[in-house]
Amino acid sequence: MLRDVTDKDLPFGGKVVVFGGDFRQVLPIIPKGNRQDVMKSTLLTSYIWPLLKKIKLVENMRARLDPAFSEFILRVGNGTEEEFPGNMISIPSSITMSYVDEQISLDHLITTVYENLNEYAEQMDAMSRRAILTTKNEFVDEVNTLLIHRFHGEVVKYYSFDEVLDENISSVNLEFFNSLSLNGFPAHELILKKVCPVMLLRNIIP
Repeated sequence: MLRDVTDKDLPFGGKVVVFGGDFRQVLPIIPKGNRQDVMKSTLLTSYIWPLLKKIKLVENMRARLDPAFSEFILRVGNGTEEEFPGNMISIPSSITMSYVDEQISLDHLITTVYENLNEYAEQMDAMSRRAILTTKNEFVDEVNTLLIHRFHGEVVKYYSFDEVLDENISSVNLEFFNSLSLNGFPAHELILKKVCPVMLLRNIIP
């Protein structure tokens, strides 16, 4: 399209286009796709890849205060970390914790990452550099709920609209719909407390 508009037979019509990302960390999601399907959908396999100028970041700014962890991540990304059968690697004991059961281990993880959550307002810079990553949205909701209840103060709850507009299906169980956690949709119930941090995201392609 850009070639047609600019009437130039150059990639993107000669316009400067910047692609950003780390193929070792953030890959495209192909529903029900295998490893080959994912790799085929990356920019690396595109016919324009040889035409691009590559600019690489050389310093891990987030992990610069922890060189041992930074080096471990680089070895994993470069494929030089020792592998075991099944494409498995060993995680260093310094960044792992023993598992007792789901609830006890999760509580221990939260306490380790956020030692004193109620000092968030006084130590906002230090707290903002901490995070708990999970594999699924339902785990995010679970951890968020546990964290919010650890803050001092009164809980305030907000709810999404749950009115059925079609009278023919008014008998549908709204509680069931409200319990669903769907990709791309916020939770039905929003729980807040004073001083609790909130991240607002706006979908620029609504």
